[in-house]
Amino acid sequence: LRTGVLRVCSRRALISDPVRGLRAVRLAVELGFHMHAQTVAAVREAAPRLKAVSPERIREELFRTLALTNPAPAVRTFDRLALWAELHHAVSTQAQRLGSPLEAWPSAERRAALIDRLAQVLAVLGPLHDEQAAADATLALLPMRLGRFRRALNAYLDRELVAGRSVRSLLMLAL
Repeated sequence: LRTGVLRVCSRRALISDPVRGLRAVRLAVELGFHMHAQTVAAVREAAPRLKAVSPERIREELFRTLALTNPAPAVRTFDRLALWAELHHAVSTQAQRLGSPLEAWPSAERRAALIDRLAQVLAVLGPLHDEQAAADATLALLPMRLGRFRRALNAYLDRELVAGRSVRSLLMLAL
């Protein structure tokens, strides 16, 4: 904890439950930790086993990741560790069951850049004005134009459509 390093206790832990790889990425981003090299290797090795996990379990961890203040670093890490392809498989499988085929997803960097920019916009329009978040010229205009809607916008984004599913996290998923 003191060194800020996330280290797997056993490779078998990830092999027996590959969702732990998704969780490791989320925790590393959420806590500002770095993943140990052996942990990175173990997550990458266990990634193909996500196909055997129920899409519902994957969805739960994905939504917890998307609920982070800025999930873009996690999305980039998912891609770097070969987890994104497995997530795409799980989401595609679930979408096909529901009768709605998914189109090709944008490139990994485009996905992360969109999520990163949305997180920046939401930070600027967050409950409290943060001048540092509005340092970008485009972002600086948002509070001037939309600042008066700050409270209503955040109430709407924080509203849960389903237990544990806020409008904000669904918006991140849409990107």
